[in-house]
Amino acid sequence: MKPIPNSIKERISNAKYYLEAADKHPAPTKDAVHILLLLIGWENIAIADEELGAWAKEEDVDKQIYKSHARKFRKMPEVTRIILGSTGTKTREERFSSGKKFEKLRMVCQYGSNAETKEVRKLFKSGWHLDSLKNKLVSKIRWIETLVIAYEELNKRKDAQKITF
Repeated sequence: MKPIPNSIKERISNAKYYLEAADKHPAPTKDAVHILLLLIGWENIAIADEELGAWAKEEDVDKQIYKSHARKFRKMPEVTRIILGSTGTKTREERFSSGKKFEKLRMVCQYGSNAETKEVRKLFKSGWHLDSLKNKLVSKIRWIETLVIAYEELNKRKDAQKITF
C-alpha cells in the first residue's frame, strides 16, 4: 500500500491552524478576521479533500482546486449577514451560499468593498451568523483526518504482518 502524500497531512494541519486562530478572534469583535481565517481553513481542507480523493482513485488532482477560490468554496454551508437599518427601516439579509459569493466575501474581508466602504471594521460590525461554517469546518477536518489516520494504521498493520510471516 502506498503512503498518503505529505501535502495532504500538511493541508489538514494548516486547516486546523487557521481554525484555532479563528477561535482567538471570536465574533463579533473581529468578524472580518474571524471569517477570513475560517475561509482560509476551508480552502486548505478542500484542497486536502481533493488531493485525498485523487490519491485514492490514483488520478491526477484537478489543478483548478489550486487556482480558484470559488472552486475551493463549493459545498460550503451558507453564511448569513443580518443588516440592521436605521430606526423605521427594514432589516436586510445577505446570504453567501455559492463559491463565487464566498470568493467575493474573502476579498471584502481583506480589502473592503467598492460598493459600501473600504473600511473593513465598519463592514463587519455585526450581524454575521458563522456557526454552521465553523461547525462544518471542524467536522470536515475531523473526517479527513480520521480517514488519513485509519489508512495509516491499516498500512502499519499490513506491514507488521509482512514481517511476521
